[in-house]
Amino acid sequence: MLLAGCSGSSEDSGGAVVVDPVGSIPDIELGVESGELLTENVRECDAVVGIEAHRFLCQTADGVWFIDEAKEEPTWLGDHRSMAAAAMSDGVLLVLDGKPFLFDGHEAVPFGLPTPVPVESAVREGGAVWLTGAGRVFRYADNVVTEFAVDGHPFIFGHTATEDRLHVAVPELVTLDVSGAEPTVVARSEMVVDSMAADERGDLWVVSDGQLFVQRGTQEPVAVAMPEAVRSVVGPAIWIEGETESYRYRDGAFTAFPLVAVGTQGVDEYGRLLQVREGAFRRHSSGRPVVVVGLPDSVTVASTVRLLPSDPTSLDELRVWVDAAEIPVSMNPYRITLDPEAMAEGQRTLRFFTQSARGEALSEYGVWVGELADVAWDDVAGISEAHCIHCHGGQTLTDLSGPSDWESHIDSIIEVVTMQDMPLGGPYLSEEEITMIRAWKHGGFQP
Repeated sequence: MLLAGCSGSSEDSGGAVVVDPVGSIPDIELGVESGELLTENVRECDAVVGIEAHRFLCQTADGVWFIDEAKEEPTWLGDHRSMAAAAMSDGVLLVLDGKPFLFDGHEAVPFGLPTPVPVESAVREGGAVWLTGAGRVFRYADNVVTEFAVDGHPFIFGHTATEDRLHVAVPELVTLDVSGAEPTVVARSEMVVDSMAADERGDLWVVSDGQLFVQRGTQEPVAVAMPEAVRSVVGPAIWIEGETESYRYRDGAFTAFPLVAVGTQGVDEYGRLLQVREGAFRRHSSGRPVVVVGLPDSVTVASTVRLLPSDPTSLDELRVWVDAAEIPVSMNPYRITLDPEAMAEGQRTLRFFTQSARGEALSEYGVWVGELADVAWDDVAGISEAHCIHCHGGQTLTDLSGPSDWESHIDSIIEVVTMQDMPLGGPYLSEEEITMIRAWKHGGFQP
């Protein structure tokens, strides 16, 4: 019984085969290729908590620092021994020595978070902030804290969440449907979970006794035979830590990298593996993504945008285009200015081309040039009815039944539809529909 309570270029180096846990004939083969890894030494830290691609907490002998890589100087938060953090719509939730604060980038203000035990970890998954403490798991969404527990199991040893599922290790694997008013157990497995993570599709990856498994929906977990024993998995961009190599899963195949991922902290939204080892915070990526900071919803006046390419010390050249027209790039730091007078109105594509001895890479971002049209709720409601409401209507974790629900989740909605993480499995929203959602936000959420 479930209990819930509220308190407010590569060469083949082997193969991987998906097999039934009881040893039936393999039915899917996944290739494993060798690849080159770009490693960036970010800064000296004894521990790190990732918040967003360019923001994180760094713990040193002096205490805890808030790092925003778009700014020149870090912010000292104090001499704290434990830390946790998660991004929220109105700031960053910090938990320092078990005490919660709301941080706006300048000041940390005490924050009323009604959990019955001190918070030890915080992570944003599936549109909510998930908290743990004393072997208990809580969800914080829409100013309400809800605890989840499995009858007969006083402690939860690990968890990961999607929009409608919560997977917990008790230490056996239990999957809960948390989309309704009352959570229900929808799947169980006798395997003891050592590590687990959910990917962008909502599939669950599990490590148990050196073996990798994947669970799709409520199906039984299926074993994935790797070239070596594995230790852990992190997501949503799936990275797997092996005994001698690390493996990045993408598009039905694995890429192996000569990296012992001891000290893995997680993965950021650009798919970069985060690691703290020997007193240094490192980021590892299979390409060279460019983080963009300060890109407005619509470019109506000349706007300066900060660019944060991965491992800038090894970068030889960064060039930027708006569609087919190249624009100048300022250096130290990298910046571009978007001038609406020099660009055609409408949906445009920013392209960032990086070149170095480690190879070439291309990143793309959409940007709207010119005034966004006036959009009322009725226009957005049509998009919601066509694409969202069948999964996000009524008593669900992310209820999108009305305009206030959309307004409270607008940044997350724009992010997941732009990245095509939603709707699950498609069909995905058109550029026109995404622009309409942006325009509704930009216009102040007109009724």
